Amino acid sequence: MDVLHDGAGTFITTGVPGNEGTQASKLALNSVGSNIQLYQTPLNNSLEPNTGYRLSFMAYSNTGHDVTVKLFKHTNGAILYAPDFTANLGTSWQNFTTEFNTSGYFSGNVTDPRFQFWIAPFAVAGDIYYIDNVRLEKLPPPNPTVKGNAPTGTNVPITAKISVNFSTAMDQGSVNSSFSTIPATTGSFSWIGNTMIYTPSNLAYNTTYNVIIGIGSKDMTGKMILSAYTWSFNHRERTTSYGHRTTPNGITEPVTTRLNVTFSKAMNKSSAESAFWTIPATTGSFSWSGNMMIYTPATNLNYGTKYNAWISTGAKIWQVITCHRFSAGHSLPNP
Repeated sequence: MDVLHDGAGTFITTGVPGNEGTQASKLALNSVGSNIQLYQTPLNNSLEPNTGYRLSFMAYSNTGHDVTVKLFKHTNGAILYAPDFTANLGTSWQNFTTEFNTSGYFSGNVTDPRFQFWIAPFAVAGDIYYIDNVRLEKLPPPNPTVKGNAPTGTNVPITAKISVNFSTAMDQGSVNSSFSTIPATTGSFSWIGNTMIYTPSNLAYNTTYNVIIGIGSKDMTGKMILSAYTWSFNHRERTTSYGHRTTPNGITEPVTTRLNVTFSKAMNKSSAESAFWTIPATTGSFSWSGNMMIYTPATNLNYGTKYNAWISTGAKIWQVITCHRFSAGHSLPNP
């Protein structure tokens, strides 16, 4: 390694007791300046983008004054290749380790880094720094993780798609195979970058779904997620194709009652009317008041009878039990 020192002092690389063996770097400062550093360039290997590295070294100073480690472009200290790391030195040998990722610093391999121990901000005359066992190692790629998912919570629209965003490019087939829901569903998969999108075809209203990304999911290097990732969401009642308010809904309704359905939005009237029926079957006519559909049976409803009224297959029902409206001195007819 090389030394820059605009004060006065000595730099010794041999014969100094190290943490291991008898070789260590010693920087003794008789006076200080604004540019005191121990550095190396070039490194043995180029730096790779989007890659994790581990820096480790042994160090101390006779006063416990600190040192900052930097990694930047050799000819331009303003172009960083990694975040700075400041070691809180003591007065005896200690091991220092930091890990970092080059993501966001450069896009292609770089062969011109300067690896620097920056002492100027901390040193005073009389300081002696000792540095040994410096290592810069590339870390193995991390296991993939889930960075985001949707939908979540309650009141999720029935048309919602399920999406999972991963930390890295994935083996899409392995993710698709490891995906499941409880209750089970059917659907199709598509991908946008690192995001899997599942379009279900048979979700149900008022149902909580648990989504599972199994440990069989792996990235393009073969690394699998370390544990299954799960979350849940709940589908709300259908409000876009049928009403969420219905009347009547009691057990002593008059036989002349009309059935009203208030929709959450303006409807295609003929489609809503075609989707309506009752059990027992009735005949009648429709009218509308804004978003409210009004069904008027052609004849009086039967006494003591429970009527189920439906809007579309699988939609909710409301129940009406009718009786004759009466006043004092009258009684209900026999059913």
